[in-house]
Amino acid sequence: MSQKLKIVTWNCNGKFREKYEEITKLDADLYIIQECENPLTTKNEGYKEWGQNHLWIGTNHHKGLGVFSPAGHSIELLDWDVTGLEYFIPFKFSNRRNFVAAWCHGAKMPTYSYIGQLWQFLLRHKGKLSDSIIAGDLNSNPIWDTRARNWNHSDVTRELREMGIVSAYHHIRNEVPGKELSPTFFLQKNLLKPYHIDYIFANESILSASDSTIEIGETETWIKISDHMPVKATLVI
Repeated sequence: MSQKLKIVTWNCNGKFREKYEEITKLDADLYIIQECENPLTTKNEGYKEWGQNHLWIGTNHHKGLGVFSPAGHSIELLDWDVTGLEYFIPFKFSNRRNFVAAWCHGAKMPTYSYIGQLWQFLLRHKGKLSDSIIAGDLNSNPIWDTRARNWNHSDVTRELREMGIVSAYHHIRNEVPGKELSPTFFLQKNLLKPYHIDYIFANESILSASDSTIEIGETETWIKISDHMPVKATLVI
């Protein structure tokens, strides 16, 4: 039986212990948060309690990748190889569907930084991803495509499209990648430097449903606490 699922991905720009109550106002079932503290080591009791149902990964307890479901849905870590990649959390949500939480950045693979990290992840797990949902800060957009390497943003999205997985934002709003009307990131919080680098990818058949929606947080509200705007998708799965 299908159910409506509300998903949020947001790079909180650090100090999530002071911001989790703000993102909770979006009333999601699942939150994928980049640059957040480890709930197990925080001294903030409110954040610790809110984040009881979580998965977290990172080399710095103050700034990692977290998955949270305060609504109490089950989050089960999947045994997929992510060795050397920064950062991915593959998990099964509510015993129903596989997800991949992502935060792509420099990492320790200098020849595969940023979107190259997702390229490497796809090479390892392509056979498992056809019905998965991928969400996170990819630090990437086709405006930065280059042929100086054998992968770029468009190569990654092409690989995903071959599996039937597309960007929720671009599919639902019918916008061209690289020409997005709604930015998700403002470099150094400068409103004159807007970019679209945060995404939720899902199976095209799910996104084509009439009640599937995508929202980008209002700049006036979120720029006060982060350089990223939250991305929220409502999907029926």
